Amino acid sequence: MESDCISYKDIDFLSKLMSDYLDNNSSLQSLYGQSASLSGFKKNIEKRQFSQDKRTVLAAALEKQYEGVANAELQLNAISALKQSTTFTVTTGHQLCLGTGPLYFIYKILSVVKLSRQLKKEFPENEFVPIYWMATEDHDFLEINHFNTSNKRYEWEGVNDYAVGWKQPEITELIAELEVDIEKSTSGKKWIELIKEAYSKKDLASATRNLVHNLLGKYGVLVIDGDATQLKQIFAPYVIQEIDEQISFNSVGETIQQLNHIGHKEQVTPRDINLFYLSKTSRIRITKVEEAFELADGSKNWTKDELIKEAAAAPELFSPNVLLRPLYQETILPNLSYTGGAGEMSYWFELKSMFEKFEVDFPILLLRNSAVIVSERDTERLSKLKLNWTDMFKSEISLEKQLVEIHGNTNLNLDEYRSKIESIFLELKALAGSVDKTLEPSSEVSKTRSLQAIDRLEKKLIRGEKLNLETDLEMMYRVKSALFPKGNFQERYYNIAQFYPKTGDALFDKLLEVFEPLHPDITLIEL
Repeated sequence: MESDCISYKDIDFLSKLMSDYLDNNSSLQSLYGQSASLSGFKKNIEKRQFSQDKRTVLAAALEKQYEGVANAELQLNAISALKQSTTFTVTTGHQLCLGTGPLYFIYKILSVVKLSRQLKKEFPENEFVPIYWMATEDHDFLEINHFNTSNKRYEWEGVNDYAVGWKQPEITELIAELEVDIEKSTSGKKWIELIKEAYSKKDLASATRNLVHNLLGKYGVLVIDGDATQLKQIFAPYVIQEIDEQISFNSVGETIQQLNHIGHKEQVTPRDINLFYLSKTSRIRITKVEEAFELADGSKNWTKDELIKEAAAAPELFSPNVLLRPLYQETILPNLSYTGGAGEMSYWFELKSMFEKFEVDFPILLLRNSAVIVSERDTERLSKLKLNWTDMFKSEISLEKQLVEIHGNTNLNLDEYRSKIESIFLELKALAGSVDKTLEPSSEVSKTRSLQAIDRLEKKLIRGEKLNLETDLEMMYRVKSALFPKGNFQERYYNIAQFYPKTGDALFDKLLEVFEPLHPDITLIEL
């Protein structure tokens, strides 16, 4: 496998917020902790506080979660290491997507694995455990019940209103489809067996842990399920504080105003109480009504004292939402960093003030590594077209124009004529103004109409030349669709089943080799 790198600086792909963060824009510095650098990690290692009591509880919870998991020596060693004050975690998290869902699920985990290795090399006196946090308490089933290959969409049909981690897998028919469709290579057969074994487990949390472990466990990733009573007991004081003081609503709201002031949009709007209430049949938002509290569907209500008392007695019934889940994570892990996608990172920028109010250390924020997997044949096609993979991130309209300019028989770029029109009308505006100042706007209107006419003519010329370049254009569309199947970025659309039957674990090995967690550009892998 060959590899290359596409820099975010060369493509218009990230939001302004993420671009500013990667560029170390000073306007954002108050919204995150240490920098995403080795020096930043050194500072976090020195300052991160995590009690021995918490380490003991964490290790016990993880040991329970790994009971019966085969070939877990690396994970059990990591759990043992977490009891020591010199061991830290680097974390990513994701929903319990069917079959791991989109490719970036895999890329997230490999990003933290590679990061843990780099940190161990730099700080040999410490241990670093890569963590995959399963979003077992999420209840949005429709976001996780499917995955795609180039051939079809595979979907687990059903409904769900409670924590998805509790849901029993029922995908017998889907597995039968996969057995027919997936390439009958050694790795293809292995993939089917991994799916069969995983989704024979009692619930989706167990299934996802099993699948991630069997796919990526050999690289040392440790899977954690936050839906555990022992861990929720650590978090209970923060739940009580949230109920009593509405810290997240107030602090996140203030940060959103700060983001708006420097030109960035809010990602997640805080609610008055950012907690859900769990039962075996539902996960329902808790709302504040004057000085009391109730579930959003009206099925249960409390006074403040009653709700605080229940949170202290049964913290496992309280589930943090998207804003409080990061706080929960940082209260139960000796964590140094969180690795996520651009969307995730954007809402983390709303949270630092909240962390400070709760007196919890804020992690280093890392944009996950990204990758695109392409064929040697498509690379050859691009070479023939005199294009490169970076060009494929441009719009189709821009690419069409670029192809026409490269391969067309005539120079169809009319910018020279636009400049001449600008110059002519500048003189005409001066002439009109010398006669009557009120005529100047008329000259501007005439200039605009002339430029619009040039635009229309240019489009017609390009359209005509495109007919002469139909074969080249079709080739370009075909290559672009490899990166953007059905208009979606490859890693957000295809499942690992698209490539694993051909590559097996060699793809993971290659990604680990080339990923650079502290320099998160897009890796290009050629098969």
